[in-house]
Amino acid sequence: MPTIDVNGTPVHYDSTGAGPAVVLLHGGGLDDARLSWAALTPRVAAHATVVAPDLPGFGDSPLGATQPTGDGYAGWFVAFLDAPSVRRCLVA
Repeated sequence: MPTIDVNGTPVHYDSTGAGPAVVLLHGGGLDDARLSWAALTPRVAAHATVVAPDLPGFGDSPLGATQPTGDGYAGWFVAFLDAPSVRRCLVA
């Protein structure tokens, strides 16, 4: 899984496919990107670029400075999209 720096914290994410960007966000609990999206990713990647991060504090991504709140994750998400230069995407 590649790593990208977001707000000074490493974020692990999957990126595969080609075409318009589709960002897949997983849920909480013991969840991470691969657990949530492993079955769906190949199907979507046949038509789009799939980007699926481990959210801060989940999977292989440390929480870092992100506040574990709706606002905290929203701010993190904007910064995450800027890191790999995703300008337009669908989010699931």
